[in-house]
Amino acid sequence: MNETKYAMVIDNQGYKVEFVLVEKIQLKDQIKEVPFNYKIKYDERLIFDNITVALSMKKPRWTGIEWMETITASELEALDTKTLQEYRQEKLLEISTMCQKAIYAGVDVETSQGIKHFSLTSEDQINMTNMVGMLEKAVAGLSSSVDLTKGVAYHADGELCQYWSVEDFEKISKEAISFITYQQTYCNHLSELVKRQTEKSAVKEITYGQELPVDLLQSLSEMIAR
Repeated sequence: MNETKYAMVIDNQGYKVEFVLVEKIQLKDQIKEVPFNYKIKYDERLIFDNITVALSMKKPRWTGIEWMETITASELEALDTKTLQEYRQEKLLEISTMCQKAIYAGVDVETSQGIKHFSLTSEDQINMTNMVGMLEKAVAGLSSSVDLTKGVAYHADGELCQYWSVEDFEKISKEAISFITYQQTYCNHLSELVKRQTEKSAVKEITYGQELPVDLLQSLSEMIAR
């Protein structure tokens, strides 16, 4: 399962522009970290430090050492006309969006050809599910587009389509399903945490990827273990 990493995009004055999921891409001889589904402008950069602190602020600014709230308490209070339920709904939408982004970003799988990355967008999931079905038919001796003497045709991110051994593809699809299941189940449990909160500030502090309280963590572990 690959590590989920997040960052804050800031402008040339240090102000928050966007909260993003970060992915690693290969550029010639180096690996670069770039935002997923967000194009960095020439005067923007990524900050990975104390993201939770920045997310708790209305208008955070990175000083080079720490995040600083740039809106006064009185201004913040005057602006905050939303109800607790509205905060919950916004947070639930944020969590759902981050879950989808994490899944779409994909998973690393150690194959017989080395560690390969596989995106898991909706289209990727459909393609993989179709190939799993074709492989099952081929193994059962039924009519299938998969020729077991060649292997299963599929492609890793940024690579040409190639034939994978049955063992490799079964591992790829299994780890992809496990990764998706984990993200969706974690999202479900984090949403429950949001619904429990009785203070706006507590709702605002919740972020996708954070550790769950003991009871929810135990429930998550039990669900994933099944």
